[in-house]
Amino acid sequence: IQESLINWTGNDLVGGQAGALNLLGGNAKGLQFGMINYAGGDVGGCQASFINVAGALQGTQFGAINCALSTTGFQLGLLNWTGKLDGLQIGVLNIATEKESIWKCLPLVNAGW
Repeated sequence: IQESLINWTGNDLVGGQAGALNLLGGNAKGLQFGMINYAGGDVGGCQASFINVAGALQGTQFGAINCALSTTGFQLGLLNWTGKLDGLQIGVLNIATEKESIWKCLPLVNAGW
């Protein structure tokens, strides 16, 4: 577990990061909690902050702005963006760019499987 104002790990993380700025170069299995969370690889677990960014998300993102290349799980925020959606988005604006439906951008709720 990393606890600091700024946390940085160049490799994979198993456990958690808690700080204002959490940066991860590899994959995460666990929790990132702070103001800004960035995972350069995949996230298996939870990101909770104002801004969350992940590669492939298998889990949950809670924040004002959530971004993941693909999502298997749940995004809750004002703006949720993902490529492939296998789960649920709840927010003011929800975008799933690779969704097979013509409704790739929806207000309030977006779902895919």
